[in-house]
Amino acid sequence: MSRPMTSIVEQRPMMQQRCIFIIARGGEAVGTSGQLAIAARGFFSRGWDVHVAVLSAGGGLIDRLIDAGVIVHAVGNRCQPDMAAWLRLASLLRRHNPNIVQTWGSTAARWGLSAAHIAGRAKTVACLAVEPRTREPLMPLLQRASRVVVCSDSLKESWLTRGLGSNRVIVVPPGISAGLAMQVPREDVARELGLLVDRPWTLCVAPLESNSRIEAWLWAVDQLDVVCPGIEHVIVGNGPLKNKLRRWAKIQNIDARVHARTECRHVTALLPHLRLVWQAGNVAYGGAILDAMAEGVPAVAVDSPAARQLIADNQTGRIVTARPASELPRRSLEVIESDDCFNRYSIASRERVEKNFPIHLFEASHESIIEQLL
Repeated sequence: MSRPMTSIVEQRPMMQQRCIFIIARGGEAVGTSGQLAIAARGFFSRGWDVHVAVLSAGGGLIDRLIDAGVIVHAVGNRCQPDMAAWLRLASLLRRHNPNIVQTWGSTAARWGLSAAHIAGRAKTVACLAVEPRTREPLMPLLQRASRVVVCSDSLKESWLTRGLGSNRVIVVPPGISAGLAMQVPREDVARELGLLVDRPWTLCVAPLESNSRIEAWLWAVDQLDVVCPGIEHVIVGNGPLKNKLRRWAKIQNIDARVHARTECRHVTALLPHLRLVWQAGNVAYGGAILDAMAEGVPAVAVDSPAARQLIADNQTGRIVTARPASELPRRSLEVIESDDCFNRYSIASRERVEKNFPIHLFEASHESIIEQLL
């Protein structure tokens, strides 16, 4: 835990105003957690009493929320949520009696919605950015939620086919703006992460689980190293494949160039210095894709709902097929080797973010959904 949370909570006493409790798994302040942080900041700026309960330890989300003035409750002491965190969360909800409980991501929905129901909080909103699984364990909880917010029309259709009522599923596209990343000199970032300052850097943020297709990403790194040695690759994530990732990298003799971090508090400081952000699997909000695009970083990703929503193919980056596997490293190499390609994608990425994912509309849409439930 980065700092004692009790002192943070005591700095601002409870006030008689609209109260929203936002529940997060935790982790880095990009992707799902980054969208949560933007929404929390939006509620706070509009006069809400905003509390965020973080279910796991580590990552940069807590620091970003505190910097925004939001009250943070670090209910989890481990890298994964557990029953102790759930019990603390249920106790907090009973004590603070919020008007609304909002969860972000599948993990937060599983723990947060159940705690809210046990605590007697009737108004709940679940924000999701992934397709339902074949046997979706969240369905009983989502059917009791007041609203389910998804980030695209295609995701809405996927959840409707699982039996959720159309009047309860609402689409709110993601929102972002330039300038949210930490501005830190490249030399300082290199020192912090152990990177070579004069080499190109890439980033992948993904949970280390099967849907992320980490083995395909490692294979792409290996292929790039053959034709363009010296690139430094950062991957940030945690999960059951953590040990396999390190073992695979060592077997392929690329462990010196793969910088695997289970957490990276300054991941947003890395964004402006990247040559490429990429994704091999199906990850909510593309991992760090949207956050990097706002800083003018091109993206290359295997086809997924998030990739299709965020990337304009051959304009802001490339969307590639999973097969043949060579497509991912081949298209990534184009961005890394060609300054013209990088500059063209970089300019278009900033323009697409400003036009398609305005942060003010994102904040206003989430508040409107909440207001309708009061």
